[in-house]
Parts: sequence; C-alpha cells; structure tokens
Amino acid sequence: MDCRPINIVEDQGLQEIIQIASCDPFYKAPSRGTVVARINELYDNEKAMKMELLAQAPFIALTGDHWTSVNNQNYLGVTGHLIDNKWQLHSFALGVVKTEERHFADACARQFIQVSDEWKITDKVTTIGTDSARNMIAAARILPFDYLPCIAHMIQRLITVSLSNSGFDGALAKCRKIVGHFKHSPANAAELKAQQASHGQDEEPLIQDVPTRWNSTLAMITRILQNKEPLKETLAQQKHNLALLTAAEYDRLARLETLLEPCKYVTNLLGGDKYVSCSAVLPALCHLQRKMEVTDDDPAYVLRFKTTFSEDLNKRKENLNITWLKASESGHGNEIPLMEDGDASDEVVGNSNTLLADGIRDQIPVASSVRGEECEQSVVAENSQEGGKAGTSGVEGNSWTEVDGRRRRKRRGQGESGVSQTQGKRHAGVQRGLFGGQQVGSTPTVESEGEWEEKEMGLGDSGEADLSASQVATALDPRFKDLKCMPRAEREEVWRVLCEVLKNREPPRAEVEPEPPKKKMALLLMATNSESDDEAQSNKPLDRYRAEPSIDTEQCPLQWWSTHTGAHGGLAPIAQRYLATPASTVPCERLFSLAGHIVHKKRSSLSSENVNKLVCLSNWLSDK
Repeated sequence: MDCRPINIVEDQGLQEIIQIASCDPFYKAPSRGTVVARINELYDNEKAMKMELLAQAPFIALTGDHWTSVNNQNYLGVTGHLIDNKWQLHSFALGVVKTEERHFADACARQFIQVSDEWKITDKVTTIGTDSARNMIAAARILPFDYLPCIAHMIQRLITVSLSNSGFDGALAKCRKIVGHFKHSPANAAELKAQQASHGQDEEPLIQDVPTRWNSTLAMITRILQNKEPLKETLAQQKHNLALLTAAEYDRLARLETLLEPCKYVTNLLGGDKYVSCSAVLPALCHLQRKMEVTDDDPAYVLRFKTTFSEDLNKRKENLNITWLKASESGHGNEIPLMEDGDASDEVVGNSNTLLADGIRDQIPVASSVRGEECEQSVVAENSQEGGKAGTSGVEGNSWTEVDGRRRRKRRGQGESGVSQTQGKRHAGVQRGLFGGQQVGSTPTVESEGEWEEKEMGLGDSGEADLSASQVATALDPRFKDLKCMPRAEREEVWRVLCEVLKNREPPRAEVEPEPPKKKMALLLMATNSESDDEAQSNKPLDRYRAEPSIDTEQCPLQWWSTHTGAHGGLAPIAQRYLATPASTVPCERLFSLAGHIVHKKRSSLSSENVNKLVCLSNWLSDK
C-alpha cells in the first residue's frame, strides 16, 4: 500500500532496523519470492471478490484514460462503477493495460473490449466516460457502450476559454513571474518565510499554475492574495526587475478568485466516486450559470469573463444530450430486470453528498440553451490498414467486432441479418453503432454533417428529443426530482419519456379464454376501459414517485431508494442503472496518480502484468 519496491525486503539496512526494533538479532525478513507469492495470492483473492460483485450487478459504468509512465510506456486505465442490490455504490479499478499500438480509435476500442471481456461484463456495461480527446470520442462511437463526456474536463476547458478572452492576462503574467522569482531562489524563499512569520502567517510557499493541472490558477492567486503584505515588504528589500502588482491588479485577482471558486467547488463535487454524481451534473451547471450572471457593478473584464463562460457553457450543455440506449427499446438487449422487494437492505452506503451546499439547494430554471458550436465529437477517420485489409478494427474478421455487431443489432431489435424486427415509435434513442445493418468488418458508412448532428443531438426518427444520462439521473434522484435545474419545457418531456420506459417494461398481458357473449342490456350497463384509463394506470408509478417529498441535498439518494424500492419497484432498476454513472473521469485520474507512485525511477523495469496487479491491488485495498 505504500508503493515500495518488493526487493526492499532484501536491503541490509531494513533487516538491521527490524532486528533492532524486534530485539531479535536473528530475525530474518521473508524473502522476495515469498512476498511476491503472497501478493499474487492476495491479488487473486481480491479479484475473485470483485468478479463475484460484478457478476451480481445488473448494470456497470466504465471510465477510461491513458497514461504514460516514467519509462515512456503507455497504459490504458479502466475503472468500474455499479450499484448492488443493497443500494451500495462501488467504484474500483478493473485494469491497467499496456498499449503497444498507437492510440487510434479502433485500438482504443479494442482495449476497452479486452478489459470488459476479461471481467465478463461486456453485456452489462451501460456507458463509458472519457475525456474529450478526439480518438476517445471516435472509439466511443465504435464501442457497443454509450458515451458520457467528462464534466470536470469540460469545466476546466470553460475556464481556459474564458480567461483567454478577458482582461486578466496581464495580472496573471505578473503573478507567474513573482512566483518564479521565489521558486528558483532558496535565498528569496527564505526571506519571504521570514516576512510571513513576522506577520503571523503560516510559512507557505507560493504556488505556480500549470495549464494541465486543474484549479492551479485559483491556487496561485489565492496564495498571492493571502501573502500580499509579506510579498510587498520582501520585494521592497530585494534587487529585482519584476513588474509589481498594482492595487487595481490586486482587485482584479480578488474578483477572479471569486469567479473561480464556484468552478473549483463544482469540479470537486462532480469528481467524487464514493457518492452519486451523475444526477448532480445539471444542478451543478445551473449553480455555475447563476454565479456567472452579469450584475450592474461588474467591470468590463468581469463582464467579458462571465459572458464568454455562459455562452460556452450553453453550447457545451447542448452537447451533453448524447443519446443513451434505454431499456425501453422493444424489450431487447440490455433489459432492466424487475427488482424484488426483498432485494433492498438496510445496509446502504453512508457517503451522502455533503458537498452539495445551499448554492445548489434552491434551484431556479435555466434559460433554454441555444444551439451554438457544432459538436466537438466529429469522427476522426482512423481506419487502420494491414496488408491491404481495411476495416473498422484494422483486422478482418476480428472476433470482438463480430460480437459487438451482433450485440448492437440485438439491442436495436434486429436479427443477425441486420433487419429490424420491431416497428413503432423509437423512445430508446438513436443507436450510434457503426455495425448495425452493415457487413461485419466493413468500413463504416460516413454520415453527412446533418445526420451526424441530428444523432449527436439525440433526435430519433420521429424528430423527438431523447434524454441524456444527466437528465434521467437528475429526475430519479429524490434530491433534485423537482427538475428546477431544467427549463420548464424540458421537465414534462423527461417525465413523458420515463413514462414510456415504464410502459414498455410492463410484462405482456396473458391471453385469456374469450368470455361468452353478453346480453345487449349488460353491454349497455357495463362500463368499458378506455385508452385514457389505461394511460392513467401506466402513469400511477411515476405519479407516486413525483408525489414523494424531495429530500435534503445532503442526504444520500441511495439510502432513500433502499427504503422506497418496494413502493417504486418499477422505477428502482432504472435508478440503479443511471445513478451508478460517474460524472467525470476523475476516478481514472486518481488511478494514475497511484500508478505514478508505483512505477517510479527505482521500479521502471516493472512488467506490464505486475503494474496491472500492483495498481489494481492498491486501489482495491485502499477502500478497506
């Protein structure tokens, strides 16, 4: 767990320390081979437990990201997220796979399938979350899973775009030079510490912002504002050619700190993996939108930042409405099983979302988003060719491609021939697969710009908008089911589609023997069930749920569902499916932070198999 090399047990110094500490001069530590054998045994036991947990789970969400080790080897990390029948949320590593090929879309997709097949969960995976790299987005279109972009990456991109279009550049450039002045000189840093001590402040070093490190700009300006007086006095006593910050620039930094604090809060909120986060996406973005509302006393540079941030946020929110393949699709494919009343348990996760503050508690409707920038998820033409064979995966007759093609056609209600077996209105969303209705291994048909835009905006054949994962998760979270974070026009559409999902999940009525013909007078006196009566009957489960009082934002929605599964049995499996989805790829980012501690300079020769075992085992044991 401390990520030390295994051969540390062979160090003479360690053996002497243990002998002294144990007062046993003859003590001998276990050999390296013994430690390796015990680690392998522990890994096998933990993996068997995780495998059993995954086998019992009805739905599983994935996140994935790439990482380069200190010895310049590339790895793909994958994490799994699920809610079990006791309504406990589980998040853990599934694998760290060394990537020998270049990160083309087909190679990325093949690696994800490799991990899901190893754990025997391919048919249970509902969605996959990655960053917004074009190859990952293109891979998501190939995969038989649905795609959910990382919201944390989106927010950081919003900050970058807004800063580049505002008047903070000059003040931030001065801050970076001041930080560098103290970072590169121990003598200057010592003088600053002396001034901090004389002012009764903590002796903290300044922080340099890094473009790839989230919230580092906020950390830099916060530390500079905290040390305003020590910095002034220290720089006044030194010889330098730095351009000092003026009073107006200090005021700008203070305003920028106020603007960036909500972004940090939302990033931390949506980056958790110990509590439900997908349902908090829309309320959190609504919170950000309110914080970025223009006021009369905003100076021009704040006005530009808020305007750019709000406009870009509206555009990106439109792109969040990526279609999910819902289980209402003619009852085929990844069906939502009925949950028995006895499946619920009092043993539930106690990790309630304590990060949800009053700023999100009282939501107000958000103005309807305006379709702006074109989807950033255009496909990169990355068809690998080997020996003159061109295909989706670059290899003709690839087994995982054939399986995915069959699975995609099954989920669409198609047979092996690719011909649709079901007709009628499509409430299940547009299938983004590349294999349905095509010859397996053939090059995917290139869609026109209009067709691609229609599919990405979630428009079905009937032109009706489908729901995104965030919308469904928000509706099924008892904290936010009032849907105040959505425009009024969208709220009833959410409930309408959920009603259709419930109707399609109802088991078919059993055939009964025809009754003998009734007399004319009996026909006149008896009332018949009209279509409106049937519709009212199908709306009852949803109406009961909507009539329930909302719970406090600091309460755990999974605990609520564990005690209300019997009353809302039809909705419970849908909630179990959507609430398990993470809002960001931060769990995978944390996985590689752990991998960086394991694969360091003294352990750069670790095999890829051992890297996978050590990283996964450390991740699994950290939850105990």
